[in-house]
Amino acid sequence: MTPAPTAEPTTAGPGSGLVWSDEFDGAPGQPLDAALWHVSDRGDGYGNDELQVYTPRPENVFQDGEGVLHLIARRETFTDPRGFRQDYTSGRIETLPRFQYGRIEARMKAPPGPGMWSAFWLFGASLQGEDWPAVGEIDIAEIIGNGLDLHSTIIGATTGGERWSINDHTYTGVPWTADWHVYAVEWGPDHVVFSIDDQETFRYTKADLGQEDVWPFDRPYSITLNLAVGGWGGEVTADTRLPAELLIDYVRVYDSTVSGR
Repeated sequence: MTPAPTAEPTTAGPGSGLVWSDEFDGAPGQPLDAALWHVSDRGDGYGNDELQVYTPRPENVFQDGEGVLHLIARRETFTDPRGFRQDYTSGRIETLPRFQYGRIEARMKAPPGPGMWSAFWLFGASLQGEDWPAVGEIDIAEIIGNGLDLHSTIIGATTGGERWSINDHTYTGVPWTADWHVYAVEWGPDHVVFSIDDQETFRYTKADLGQEDVWPFDRPYSITLNLAVGGWGGEVTADTRLPAELLIDYVRVYDSTVSGR
Protein backbone atom coordinates (compact mmCIF):
# COMPACT_ATOMS: atom_id res chain seq x y z
CA MET A 1 0.00 0.00 0.00
CA THR A 2 1.45 3.36 -1.00
CA PRO A 3 0.98 6.27 1.44
CA ALA A 4 -0.24 9.70 0.46
CA PRO A 5 2.57 12.10 -0.53
CA THR A 6 4.44 13.40 2.49
CA ALA A 7 5.07 17.04 3.28
CA GLU A 8 8.48 18.66 3.23
CA PRO A 9 10.46 18.13 6.46
CA THR A 10 9.51 20.51 9.26
CA THR A 11 12.07 21.88 11.68
CA ALA A 12 12.04 21.30 15.42
CA GLY A 13 12.71 24.96 16.29
CA PRO A 14 14.87 27.98 15.56
CA GLY A 15 18.26 27.03 14.17
CA SER A 16 17.34 23.41 13.62
CA GLY A 17 17.62 21.43 10.43
CA LEU A 18 17.37 18.00 8.94
CA VAL A 19 20.67 16.26 9.76
CA TRP A 20 19.86 12.64 8.87
CA SER A 21 17.09 10.71 7.16
CA ASP A 22 16.13 7.64 5.23
CA GLU A 23 13.22 8.01 2.82
CA PHE A 24 13.32 4.31 1.82
CA ASP A 25 13.28 5.21 -1.85
CA GLY A 26 15.44 2.33 -3.03
CA ALA A 27 14.49 0.20 -6.01
CA PRO A 28 12.09 -2.71 -5.42
CA GLY A 29 13.90 -5.36 -3.41
CA GLN A 30 17.01 -3.21 -2.95
CA PRO A 31 18.62 -3.91 0.46
CA LEU A 32 18.79 -1.12 3.00
CA ASP A 33 21.94 0.99 3.04
CA ALA A 34 24.42 -1.06 5.07
CA ALA A 35 26.14 2.14 6.21
CA LEU A 36 22.90 3.30 7.84
CA TRP A 37 21.18 0.16 9.12
CA HIS A 38 21.86 -3.17 10.76
CA VAL A 39 19.14 -5.71 9.90
CA SER A 40 18.67 -8.18 12.71
CA ASP A 41 18.94 -11.97 12.31
CA ARG A 42 18.13 -13.08 15.87
CA GLY A 43 15.46 -15.44 17.17
CA ASP A 44 16.13 -15.52 20.91
CA GLY A 45 13.13 -13.36 21.88
CA TYR A 46 15.29 -10.43 23.03
CA GLY A 47 14.31 -11.18 26.62
CA ASN A 48 10.68 -10.22 25.86
CA ASP A 49 9.21 -13.68 25.14
CA GLU A 50 8.91 -12.71 21.47
CA LEU A 51 7.94 -15.57 19.17
CA GLN A 52 9.68 -14.59 15.93
CA VAL A 53 13.04 -14.96 14.28
CA TYR A 54 14.13 -11.62 12.83
CA THR A 55 15.70 -12.15 9.42
CA PRO A 56 17.31 -9.88 6.79
CA ARG A 57 15.53 -11.73 3.98
CA PRO A 58 13.38 -9.75 1.53
CA GLU A 59 10.46 -11.85 2.74
CA ASN A 60 10.70 -9.89 6.01
CA VAL A 61 12.42 -6.58 5.14
CA PHE A 62 12.10 -4.85 1.78
CA GLN A 63 11.72 -1.50 0.03
CA ASP A 64 8.87 -1.48 -2.45
CA GLY A 65 10.22 1.06 -4.96
CA GLU A 66 7.48 3.55 -4.02
CA GLY A 67 9.16 5.03 -0.96
CA VAL A 68 7.95 2.59 1.71
CA LEU A 69 9.85 0.11 3.86
CA HIS A 70 7.96 -3.06 4.77
CA LEU A 71 8.69 -5.07 7.94
CA ILE A 72 6.67 -8.25 7.54
CA ALA A 73 5.68 -10.85 10.13
CA ARG A 74 5.00 -14.30 8.70
CA ARG A 75 3.87 -17.64 10.10
CA GLU A 76 6.72 -19.98 9.19
CA THR A 77 9.21 -22.08 11.10
CA PHE A 78 12.73 -20.68 10.87
CA THR A 79 16.08 -21.12 12.64
CA ASP A 80 18.49 -18.21 13.17
CA PRO A 81 22.30 -18.48 12.76
CA ARG A 82 22.67 -19.22 16.51
CA GLY A 83 20.27 -22.16 16.41
CA PHE A 84 17.19 -20.43 17.85
CA ARG A 85 14.07 -21.84 16.21
CA GLN A 86 10.68 -20.10 16.14
CA ASP A 87 7.36 -20.51 14.34
CA TYR A 88 7.25 -16.91 13.03
CA THR A 89 9.61 -14.57 11.20
CA SER A 90 9.66 -10.78 11.05
CA GLY A 91 11.86 -7.70 10.55
CA ARG A 92 13.87 -5.46 12.83
CA ILE A 93 16.30 -2.69 11.82
CA GLU A 94 18.68 -0.57 13.94
CA THR A 95 20.66 2.50 12.89
CA LEU A 96 24.44 2.34 12.88
CA PRO A 97 24.68 6.13 13.37
CA ARG A 98 23.70 7.38 16.83
CA PHE A 99 21.99 10.61 17.74
CA GLN A 100 22.04 12.91 20.73
CA TYR A 101 19.17 15.38 21.27
CA GLY A 102 16.90 16.96 18.65
CA ARG A 103 13.72 15.69 17.02
CA ILE A 104 13.44 12.09 15.82
CA GLU A 105 10.34 11.09 13.87
CA ALA A 106 8.92 8.34 11.69
CA ARG A 107 5.79 8.19 9.56
CA MET A 108 4.33 4.71 9.94
CA LYS A 109 1.27 2.51 9.58
CA ALA A 110 1.14 -0.39 12.01
CA PRO A 111 -0.79 -3.66 11.59
CA PRO A 112 -3.60 -4.68 13.96
CA GLY A 113 -4.19 -8.10 15.41
CA PRO A 114 -3.65 -10.25 18.48
CA GLY A 115 0.05 -10.89 18.97
CA MET A 116 1.26 -7.89 16.95
CA TRP A 117 3.74 -5.48 18.60
CA SER A 118 5.02 -2.60 16.44
CA ALA A 119 7.78 -0.49 17.97
CA PHE A 120 9.77 2.68 17.17
CA TRP A 121 12.33 3.35 19.89
CA LEU A 122 15.79 4.55 20.94
CA PHE A 123 18.49 2.67 22.86
CA GLY A 124 21.37 4.36 24.65
CA ALA A 125 25.07 3.83 24.04
CA SER A 126 27.18 2.19 26.74
CA LEU A 127 29.72 4.85 27.68
CA GLN A 128 31.44 3.21 30.64
CA GLY A 129 30.50 -0.43 30.27
CA GLU A 130 26.90 0.06 31.45
CA ASP A 131 24.15 -2.28 30.38
CA TRP A 132 20.39 -1.90 30.18
CA PRO A 133 18.59 -0.26 31.96
CA ALA A 134 21.43 2.09 32.93
CA VAL A 135 21.99 3.10 29.28
CA GLY A 136 18.38 4.26 29.01
CA GLU A 137 15.58 3.63 26.55
CA ILE A 138 13.12 5.99 24.85
CA ASP A 139 10.10 4.16 23.41
CA ILE A 140 8.53 6.68 21.03
CA ALA A 141 5.62 4.47 19.97
CA GLU A 142 4.65 0.89 20.78
CA ILE A 143 1.39 -0.25 19.19
CA ILE A 144 0.10 -3.57 20.45
CA GLY A 145 -2.66 -6.05 19.80
CA ASN A 146 -5.86 -4.60 18.38
CA GLY A 147 -4.20 -1.23 17.71
CA LEU A 148 -6.17 0.72 20.32
CA ASP A 149 -3.22 0.70 22.70
CA LEU A 150 -0.30 3.04 22.04
CA HIS A 151 2.43 3.51 24.62
CA SER A 152 5.33 5.96 24.95
CA THR A 153 7.83 5.08 27.66
CA ILE A 154 11.15 6.19 29.10
CA ILE A 155 13.36 3.80 31.03
CA GLY A 156 16.43 4.28 33.19
CA ALA A 157 18.11 2.85 36.30
CA THR A 158 18.17 3.89 39.93
CA THR A 159 21.37 4.56 41.84
CA GLY A 160 21.10 0.94 42.98
CA GLY A 161 20.82 -0.35 39.40
CA GLU A 162 17.11 -1.16 39.49
CA ARG A 163 14.88 -0.33 36.53
CA TRP A 164 12.61 2.72 36.65
CA SER A 165 10.14 3.65 33.93
CA ILE A 166 7.44 6.20 33.14
CA ASN A 167 4.74 5.11 30.70
CA ASP A 168 2.06 7.13 28.93
CA HIS A 169 -0.93 5.35 27.41
CA THR A 170 -2.49 7.35 24.59
CA TYR A 171 -6.02 6.12 23.88
CA THR A 172 -8.54 7.72 21.53
CA GLY A 173 -10.97 4.88 20.84
CA VAL A 174 -9.85 4.80 17.20
CA PRO A 175 -7.27 2.16 16.24
CA TRP A 176 -3.86 3.67 15.55
CA THR A 177 -3.56 0.99 12.87
CA ALA A 178 -6.36 2.58 10.80
CA ASP A 179 -4.14 5.24 9.24
CA TRP A 180 -0.66 6.67 8.81
CA HIS A 181 0.73 8.76 11.69
CA VAL A 182 3.92 10.69 12.43
CA TYR A 183 5.35 9.58 15.77
CA ALA A 184 8.07 11.80 17.22
CA VAL A 185 10.17 12.69 20.23
CA GLU A 186 11.83 16.03 20.90
CA TRP A 187 14.67 15.47 23.31
CA GLY A 188 17.05 17.82 25.08
CA PRO A 189 19.47 17.75 28.03
CA ASP A 190 16.63 18.06 30.55
CA HIS A 191 13.44 16.95 28.79
CA VAL A 192 11.80 14.29 26.61
CA VAL A 193 8.59 15.29 24.78
CA PHE A 194 6.47 12.87 22.70
CA SER A 195 4.00 13.78 19.97
CA ILE A 196 1.71 12.19 17.41
CA ASP A 197 0.97 14.17 14.24
CA ASP A 198 2.56 17.21 15.93
CA GLN A 199 0.19 17.00 18.92
CA GLU A 200 2.06 16.65 22.21
CA THR A 201 1.03 13.53 24.14
CA PHE A 202 3.52 13.23 27.00
CA ARG A 203 6.52 15.05 28.48
CA TYR A 204 8.97 14.26 31.22
CA THR A 205 11.74 16.48 32.58
CA LYS A 206 14.86 15.92 34.60
CA ALA A 207 13.23 17.86 37.44
CA ASP A 208 10.53 15.16 37.62
CA LEU A 209 13.03 12.41 38.51
CA GLY A 210 12.53 10.39 41.66
CA GLN A 211 15.13 10.80 44.36
CA GLU A 212 16.95 7.56 43.50
CA ASP A 213 16.44 7.76 39.72
CA VAL A 214 19.35 8.53 37.38
CA TRP A 215 18.79 10.55 34.15
CA PRO A 216 20.36 8.49 31.33
CA PHE A 217 19.28 10.70 28.42
CA ASP A 218 22.61 12.50 28.06
CA ARG A 219 24.31 10.19 25.57
CA PRO A 220 23.97 9.10 21.93
CA TYR A 221 21.10 6.76 21.08
CA SER A 222 20.46 4.42 18.14
CA ILE A 223 17.05 4.13 16.43
CA THR A 224 15.22 0.81 16.19
CA LEU A 225 12.05 -0.15 14.31
CA ASN A 226 10.62 -3.64 14.59
CA LEU A 227 7.50 -5.73 14.30
CA ALA A 228 7.48 -8.35 17.06
CA VAL A 229 5.15 -11.31 17.45
CA GLY A 230 3.98 -12.27 20.93
CA GLY A 231 5.55 -10.81 24.05
CA TRP A 232 3.73 -7.62 25.03
CA GLY A 233 1.62 -8.04 21.89
CA GLY A 234 -0.14 -11.01 23.47
CA GLU A 235 -0.99 -14.39 22.03
CA VAL A 236 -1.46 -15.05 18.34
CA THR A 237 -5.01 -16.26 17.75
CA ALA A 238 -7.19 -17.43 14.88
CA ASP A 239 -8.11 -13.75 14.35
CA THR A 240 -4.50 -12.74 13.68
CA ARG A 241 -3.99 -12.00 10.00
CA LEU A 242 -0.58 -13.07 8.77
CA PRO A 243 1.46 -11.95 6.93
CA ALA A 244 1.22 -8.60 8.74
CA GLU A 245 3.16 -5.49 7.73
CA LEU A 246 4.59 -2.51 9.59
CA LEU A 247 4.93 0.16 6.87
CA ILE A 248 7.46 2.99 7.26
CA ASP A 249 7.41 6.00 4.97
CA TYR A 250 10.50 7.70 6.42
CA VAL A 251 12.72 8.25 9.44
CA ARG A 252 14.04 11.81 9.96
CA VAL A 253 16.29 13.42 12.54
CA TYR A 254 16.54 17.18 13.14
CA ASP A 255 18.87 19.35 15.15
CA SER A 256 20.88 16.47 16.53
CA THR A 257 24.51 15.52 16.96
CA VAL A 258 25.17 12.49 14.76
CA SER A 259 27.99 10.06 15.53
CA GLY A 260 29.23 6.80 14.12
CA ARG A 261 28.34 7.41 10.50
